[in-house]
Amino acid sequence: LFTVNAYAACDDAAAPGVRWSGCDKKGIDLRGVNLNGAVISRSDLSGAILDNARLDKVDLYFTKLESASFKHASLKHARLVGIKADKAIFTAAKIDVARLSRAQLKNANFTNADLSKASFYEAKLNNAIFTNARLDATDFERAQLINVNFSQIKSIQAKFTEANLENSSF
Repeated sequence: LFTVNAYAACDDAAAPGVRWSGCDKKGIDLRGVNLNGAVISRSDLSGAILDNARLDKVDLYFTKLESASFKHASLKHARLVGIKADKAIFTAAKIDVARLSRAQLKNANFTNADLSKASFYEAKLNNAIFTNARLDATDFERAQLINVNFSQIKSIQAKFTEANLENSSF
């Protein structure tokens, strides 16, 4: 008995573990869809609606997510390395223990999001909003955080080592 790894084509249905690579999914509506464990790499999901979606352990490396909406989505243990998600909305999303290293998230909205133990190493978050977000042990090492709104955050031991916090407010 042997196992063959099957790679999904771009037209395969959204489902847990789906593999989309290099796909154009601009504006796709994936509200409430279960994509746990999916690998969506080097794809374009700009303007996608992923509100209430289940994206735990998803791998979205180097995917375009500009203006995408992740309201109330679950992205626990997600790998979001190198994403381009300017103006994305993560309001009330659960993004704990996620990796967002070298992500571009300018003007992104993380209001009421749980980002506990998330890593934003060298991420670009200028003008982002973290109002009332949970940042327990969140790591912003070497991140660009110019003019970021951190008002009313809930934080225990968030790390800002070598981060640029110019004009940011707490």
